[in-house]
Amino acid sequence: MRFFKLFTLLAFISLSQFINAQMVETTKPYIQVNGMAEKEIIPNEIFLWIRIADKETKKGVDILENKMKKELRKIGIDLKHLVVQNAYSSLNQGFWSDKIETTRSYELKLSTAEKTTKVLKILKNIGIPSAGISRTYHSDMEKIKMDVKIEAIKNAKTKAYTLMSAIDEKIGKPIRVIEVDYYGSPGYMQYRAKGYASEAAMAESMPALEFKKIKIQYKVEVRFEIP
Repeated sequence: MRFFKLFTLLAFISLSQFINAQMVETTKPYIQVNGMAEKEIIPNEIFLWIRIADKETKKGVDILENKMKKELRKIGIDLKHLVVQNAYSSLNQGFWSDKIETTRSYELKLSTAEKTTKVLKILKNIGIPSAGISRTYHSDMEKIKMDVKIEAIKNAKTKAYTLMSAIDEKIGKPIRVIEVDYYGSPGYMQYRAKGYASEAAMAESMPALEFKKIKIQYKVEVRFEIP
């Protein structure tokens, strides 16, 4: 029983000290500022979807796949970046005979808009109309995000220092840091084709593709102590 009372008393004292510390902290003078930073980068990973289907072409899927691989090698593309994502066959029942139709989907990873344009033109020329760009990314995205975060908090410190210097005061250590906002815009093509066949169907007449830059933006809220 004595142990329980002692434990209760110690817990009460600890809680009181914590509450008092919080009250002291909130009454300390401080300056609160926002810091923001952004960076625009050109995507270096472009993912192309490709679909070859018997019902969309007079040639067989295997024939077109081999032709596609041959042409990709010619322009220096490593086939390890070409991945089969889906493949299936279906039975098409006709009046005179039944026919098995095959469909195969691929993803091809490329590094530049120039190479993407070349690939789309190749696909068009060999008779593969169904292809387009599914997404873009940058290989150093996580590092770039962290660099932008660091720049944002540095900007907050510079802003606080400048404001306090105007009234001959200094800033102390940061006592609160909150990541307020993040914005990341994907890189989209400036050229956009219409219709199901997407870019590949119009590749022969289109200009070289260009990509909008990916914008990374961070905003932080920092509270600095005024000593």
